[in-house]
Amino acid sequence: MRMHIYEWGKVVDAELIILAVSVIATIVSSTSILAYWLGRQFTEIRLRLTILEERVSRLEERVTKLEERVSKLEERVRKLEDRVGTLERKIEDLSRNMDRKVKAISAASVEAHRLIVDFLSIKGILERDEMEYLSRRVEGIFHTYASAVNPLTKEELKFLKEFFAKDPDLVTEEEAERAYEIGKRLFVEDADPNGYLIAIAAAYRRGYLVSKRVRERKKKEKEKSEKK
Repeated sequence: MRMHIYEWGKVVDAELIILAVSVIATIVSSTSILAYWLGRQFTEIRLRLTILEERVSRLEERVTKLEERVSKLEERVRKLEDRVGTLERKIEDLSRNMDRKVKAISAASVEAHRLIVDFLSIKGILERDEMEYLSRRVEGIFHTYASAVNPLTKEELKFLKEFFAKDPDLVTEEEAERAYEIGKRLFVEDADPNGYLIAIAAAYRRGYLVSKRVRERKKKEKEKSEKK
């Protein structure tokens, strides 16, 4: 009986060992298969990563080239802006110089005519008819300053109208000088051609007063010389 039990125990142990070996073999086999499958998956992943890295590398190269092109374009734009800025400054300088020259020529032309009028006035040559003709010409242009936007202030326009409408024998040289300066400013600073006419007409009014005074002085001197 004991022999049978002992033999049965040995059979059971052998079966357990065989079962354990079978389980271990199954686990090892499964592990090997899993390892093989994971190895293939990792290989594919590495391959895909390599492909992605290559694509990223190519993209980075393209981005680098684009950045270089953008940088070159920005440099060209900067140079063009510098050239444009230089040209604008030159144009501004030329414009200012031209403006100064035009103003200088305008002022010189008015002053040259004023000089001639002054010369004629101290000779006592200017007569009332010449002065009144220019005054009428000026009165005919005042309608051009009726709009709200014009280079004359309301006070200046009122003064000029009253000055040229006044009897020339009643105006003063100071008033004539003020009218002349207003006309000169219009012509020189505001490029208004009517300013030239106003300035010259005012100069003739002043010249008429000077001529009148010169003629009166010469008349008195002649009368004194005749009495002697």
